Amino acid sequence: IAPMKDEFYSVYLPNTVKKLDKPTQVDLIQDRFRSMKEIIFLDSTAILKEVAKKRNVFHRTDFHWNDPAAYEVARILVNEIGKLESKEISPWIKDVEIEEKTFSGGEATFMPIFYPPKEIGLFVKPNWFEPPNKYAEKKVPFEWIYENTSPANKELQSMVVIGDSFFDGMLRSGICTYFKKVYRAHWNNTSLKELLNNLPEDTRYLFIEFIDISNGAYAGLASEIDDK
Repeated sequence: IAPMKDEFYSVYLPNTVKKLDKPTQVDLIQDRFRSMKEIIFLDSTAILKEVAKKRNVFHRTDFHWNDPAAYEVARILVNEIGKLESKEISPWIKDVEIEEKTFSGGEATFMPIFYPPKEIGLFVKPNWFEPPNKYAEKKVPFEWIYENTSPANKELQSMVVIGDSFFDGMLRSGICTYFKKVYRAHWNNTSLKELLNNLPEDTRYLFIEFIDISNGAYAGLASEIDDK
């Protein structure tokens, strides 16, 4: 579950913003996920709080986490899957390289001013080898399918992803290069039910990502529980 920016920078919220009682419903569902030993639960909030001790983890002019923050979550996901496949060394061995760029994000475009403010944002500098691959778009219910065609055959087994724009930061971190295939679905274009009814035969992992205010994702999870 990807947290929102107020989790880290609440000091900048207006005084009129009501603070939610603890534990929140998001806290409770994350506790539930932690107790489920048959799944991998990534505590992205805890991961980012460690990173936030060293650098910003969100853009100032955009509500998304920045790419170096997404990089850390992607790295831990890949290495956790590597453990499942008994890899002798962690698959993700490169450290993040960060570059600064002038940037103006989506939040800035909603401001009632003529010229949206800009910031010096943090971005990932690609430092990995891009293997030979095939790429196919609009294979319903998937937006696209990435297939690693490297003859080395050292990649992790195929992964299906249903996510939102926060997953895009993980994509820009090179996460696809570690898998034989990545099937990407978006919450805007499909439902969890449709996805589960159309899982490819080579699916080994299903990665579910959503932001902590996503009513659609919670409804999809609830629907699957009700059906079972």
